[in-house]
Amino acid sequence: MKARCLNSEAGTIEGTGTISTVTWTPNWEGTASIKVKGENEACGEGAFSGAFEVLCSICTGIDELGSDAGITIYPNPSKLHPVLFFVASQLFAL
Repeated sequence: MKARCLNSEAGTIEGTGTISTVTWTPNWEGTASIKVKGENEACGEGAFSGAFEVLCSICTGIDELGSDAGITIYPNPSKLHPVLFFVASQLFAL
């Protein structure tokens, strides 16, 4: 798989196989567009997918009202690896 961020100022994407990691540019805000395509030695490269848009905004924490919406984030605020937990009221695809 190959992934590409269409907004180079937003960050970089690196990875192998079916997993890629986005490294966002610190303090960058905006909408980043990401495309992916399959590739392997036997078949070569496919076409890039349509763009998947990701809204990036600087957030220093969520207020306690977030818990009313069924969202929990901890530690809050977080500097390294926050955990986001939510309960979906219906099934959906990510």
